[in-house]
Amino acid sequence: MLKLRIKAGNLKPGASISAKLGALGVPVSDVIKTLNADSATKYPKNLRVFVELIPTTDAKKFSYKYLPLTDSSTLKMLDGTEQSLINHATLTLKNRQTLKQRIKELKGIKKSLNVTK
Repeated sequence: MLKLRIKAGNLKPGASISAKLGALGVPVSDVIKTLNADSATKYPKNLRVFVELIPTTDAKKFSYKYLPLTDSSTLKMLDGTEQSLINHATLTLKNRQTLKQRIKELKGIKKSLNVTK
């Protein structure tokens, strides 16, 4: 199992990810292609998300799952636009909470963290 922090829809091959995946016997190009395609449909482009990669017994295959977004770390990474806040709020709605309530809650968290973006 390997935990990665990736930019949604924009994962690129690099020395660290190649070494980690190579040690597990997982093809780097397959992981990048799969995660870029899937994360781009689920998250705003370039939003940093956490993924748990699970190699299968067949070394060339893998499964993965996204780990929950945390408000404090994610709010610091958003680009500062109202749309990015709305996108994050939509992805992290809690039970019986409206989008308007969630945005208000996130703005409060953002203010308490002194995030100026």
